[in-house]
Amino acid sequence: MIILLMTFFHFAMAQNSPASPPPAPAVSADANVEGSSAAKADAVVQGTAGAMTVDVPKEIPTYDSSAGRDPFQRPAQKTVATVDPNSLEDASLPDGVQVIAIAYNPKNPRALLLKLADKKTYTAFIGTRVGLLGGVVDAITEDAVVVKQQVEVAGRMESERIVLTFKKFQNRN
Repeated sequence: MIILLMTFFHFAMAQNSPASPPPAPAVSADANVEGSSAAKADAVVQGTAGAMTVDVPKEIPTYDSSAGRDPFQRPAQKTVATVDPNSLEDASLPDGVQVIAIAYNPKNPRALLLKLADKKTYTAFIGTRVGLLGGVVDAITEDAVVVKQQVEVAGRMESERIVLTFKKFQNRN
């Protein structure tokens, strides 16, 4: 019985193993063209069983960022401007600031402004930043301080002028 099983096992193994290597693939007419898929497919080493071809690109694909953001980079972080709380930049206009005094000189006008939130006074010149929207003192006249700031109106940025008037004290005598 053992001999019978050994003979059957030997016969089954002989039929499953190939006696010769597989035939070479057929060569097409465009196989001589370098870079064609047929030439790459014919790159099988003859005489080896189970050989496999791998398409290796000659050029590494690149990303053209002119069409938009590079998806492999982190999005750019918007920098938020920091505002000094001890300045006029964090005051709301026109309700958060009051004109206390104006020292008018045509060459170098100055104004003394009171920030109502902290009850502190600040000296303002032309070009001094005032307000939450990045306003700038545009002009100082004998009785007013003009602040110019950019505001968004219907999706467009427009210039807005805010006039802070100086209210003179009157004697009640």
